[in-house]
Amino acid sequence: MKTFLKIVLFLAALLLLYNLYLALHQAGPQDLVTQFEEMDRYRNENNTGPVLRIYTVKIDREDYMDMQRYGDFMPHTKYGKTIVFFFDEQMPVQVKARPDYPHIDRQLQPFCIAKYEKDGMGQVRFQLNPFEKIDLNAQK
Repeated sequence: MKTFLKIVLFLAALLLLYNLYLALHQAGPQDLVTQFEEMDRYRNENNTGPVLRIYTVKIDREDYMDMQRYGDFMPHTKYGKTIVFFFDEQMPVQVKARPDYPHIDRQLQPFCIAKYEKDGMGQVRFQLNPFEKIDLNAQK
């Protein structure tokens, strides 16, 4: 009986250590192949209603799957909206995120490679060249 108790305690400790390892080693944006550099972010001050989060990001290569995964890693609030605009790393100026639509300066819109948007119900929309109205989801 004493040996059985030791085995059970050992297995419980092993399971606890394994769960701790999983909790501390979750995937994140730093694990993606594409290098992302956040230029600017905006979050409205509304804590009682929809929260709007807007990010402008430079990328070193156009890997659309990585861009979508990066957007999935960004914080999101239920009934809020998260928007990420992607630009080439060669972009000479910093793109500022703004609360008013279309959320970035009109002169810089042609340089936007892609846009990731997650709405209040968790629906994701990923667009290439978003200011030219090309939508990847429409091709499904």
